[in-house]
This record gives sequence, structure tokens and C-alpha cells, in this order.
Amino acid sequence: MSAGETARRTALVTGASRGLGAAIAAALARDGFDLAVCATRLEHLAGTTAALAAAGARAVPLALDLASPAAIERAFAAAV
Repeated sequence: MSAGETARRTALVTGASRGLGAAIAAALARDGFDLAVCATRLEHLAGTTAALAAAGARAVPLALDLASPAAIERAFAAAV
């Protein structure tokens, strides 16, 4: 990284399709984070992803089953 260049921070937020997860994703976006937003079904993230994009955030929607260690590893790999 060169002088004056700052690294972008990335956060992975589970349960981001609604409620507390969506609120956490929005707060992190306001603080300048790139986001990987997760829910069990990808289509449930459409509203959250659209709202984040409208606010100028970069967000990647990911389907994630937290009961699957392999799925968690894939989500982290996609987030960074």
C-alpha cells in the first residue's frame, strides 16, 4: 500500500436480511465498510442489498448456512 492510501475494511454480517442484522449492516456501511451480507436464502437479501447500494455501500449478498463449516469457509473466502 502506498503512502496516503487506506485499506478498505470488510465486514461479514449474518442475518442481514432483516431486523438487527440489517441494522448492523447499515451502520457498518455508514462507517465506510464494504460488506458481505448473509442469510440462509439469497433472495431474502434483495431488499438489504438494494438499500445498501442506494446508500453508496459496496455489498455482496451470500447465502449462508451457519450449520455448515464448509459454507462458512466459502463465505469468508468470498468476503475478502
